[in-house]
Amino acid sequence: MKFCPNCGTQLEPGAAYCFACGAKIPKPKTPLSASTTTSTNEIPVENSLSSENLQQPPKYDNYQTIPTENEYDEDTGSIAWGVIGFLLPLIGLILFLIWHRPMPKNAKLAGMGALIGCIVQIILFIILVALSVMTN
Repeated sequence: MKFCPNCGTQLEPGAAYCFACGAKIPKPKTPLSASTTTSTNEIPVENSLSSENLQQPPKYDNYQTIPTENEYDEDTGSIAWGVIGFLLPLIGLILFLIWHRPMPKNAKLAGMGALIGCIVQIILFIILVALSVMTN
């Protein structure tokens, strides 16, 4: 198995890019034989690029993993996020942009609340302008 030299994720066979971090994967070169000789001195030279070294994943002690769906217990899709998005559309939009991947249910409600809140504000503005024109 091959591993990404950038993030250490296990790669699919023949992958040109890492699906986790997007790093380009160098194409494997033809492995050198374990023992080659030089033409002038006839001294054996050990190959440092053995197949064991190429197959080992890089060692990372401090790296972050991307949380899976199950790690976010608070992604309940509560209607409260929709109400917050409706009353404060800018906050709802920001919440949607921050949460659209890790907490899609909450993000969807906050975004929908923000969208509905903006539409209602535009409609109220048009009504207010129409009323002010009619009274003058």
